[in-house]
Amino acid sequence: MRTRVAITATTPTTAITLVDFRLYAKAIDISAEDGMITDQIKAAVKFIENYIQQSINANTINLFVWEVQDFDLSNDGLRIELPFTPITAITSVKAYDNAGTETTLTLDSDWYKLQPSEIVRVEDFSYDTYKFTYTAGMNATELDDNIKEAILKIAAELYDKRATSVIGTITAEMKMSVYKMLNPYRKHLNW
Repeated sequence: MRTRVAITATTPTTAITLVDFRLYAKAIDISAEDGMITDQIKAAVKFIENYIQQSINANTINLFVWEVQDFDLSNDGLRIELPFTPITAITSVKAYDNAGTETTLTLDSDWYKLQPSEIVRVEDFSYDTYKFTYTAGMNATELDDNIKEAILKIAAELYDKRATSVIGTITAEMKMSVYKMLNPYRKHLNW
């Protein structure tokens, strides 16, 4: 089975404000930097979402599945674990045949939402491609202080290193403390 994930829409997080960032990064309050800082916060959130395979923002996600093999199937159909949790709603499940004809599959007839809620089971696995469209995003209680701190650390790193010049040849990855903070939240390491 092959898969491809596409995030098609994102509602920006309000977990970290410009004021929060300026206090954390000791950034000078110049309104001309607001656009750049906002972009750096977005980049930090996107980095964390990709690393932990969870949606901090409210994201609309498409998961495409194709080339399903016999060994991908269980006795009761095709089980798919959706990446980027926590899932708030599954909008649609569509199937496509060789000619590209689209069929919308029906909940509790053609496909089922299983527990835990990020797993779906498709009954009719005779199609060539499946497309799962869903929304995922953390609520206020799931977005804890460790994730907020990681957003601030990464955004501050981007802010501090925003110059385009390179001095020397030594490069360094992100501070290990960020990875240690985020590792407990990581899911779907096989994606």
